[in-house]
Amino acid sequence: MGLIMNDEVAVNTSNGKVNIKGPLTFVTAPALVPLVNSWLELGDDTIEVDLSGVSHTDSAGVALLLEWWSAMKTRNRRLEYVEVPGQVERFIRINGLDSTLLA
Repeated sequence: MGLIMNDEVAVNTSNGKVNIKGPLTFVTAPALVPLVNSWLELGDDTIEVDLSGVSHTDSAGVALLLEWWSAMKTRNRRLEYVEVPGQVERFIRINGLDSTLLA
């Protein structure tokens, strides 16, 4: 898949792992929703999304993570978020999604 970038976010997919770098916010999230479709082409039952490069998030960013997770689940695939930065993890927990997104 290689590298996909917009003005603020870089998404690099290699070896069945997705690396996100930049903010996941109201500004960036809408354009990132369709990325999950390309992950289905990877052929793996489980896709690992490394969030260590996410600088910050807001409710739209958390909604994006939930949308990606849900899209994979409906296709009988598993999405795992790894290396979740503290601010992102706190936002996920505040929204009551830790048992879903951080499981």
